[in-house]
Amino acid sequence: MFIIYTKEIGGRAFARYYKNWENARKELESELEIYVSMGFQIKHKIDRMNTGKGFYELEVTGTTCDGEDFALYLSEGYFQD
Repeated sequence: MFIIYTKEIGGRAFARYYKNWENARKELESELEIYVSMGFQIKHKIDRMNTGKGFYELEVTGTTCDGEDFALYLSEGYFQD
């Protein structure tokens, strides 16, 4: 398993892959702090264990200073071949 940190800003998506959940979480939170200081507005944040689905959810959505939508989130990934 690996963790995918996905950043979507104005419809453009960027993904980075991590071995460790905490490292990915720290990167997301660090970037979010920078974006908020630049004027990004948070609309919604999910930070919880989804016991019904059996995985942790971390997602932040909102708007940039230019009015574009943005989303930062972590998801689990697996190699399958």
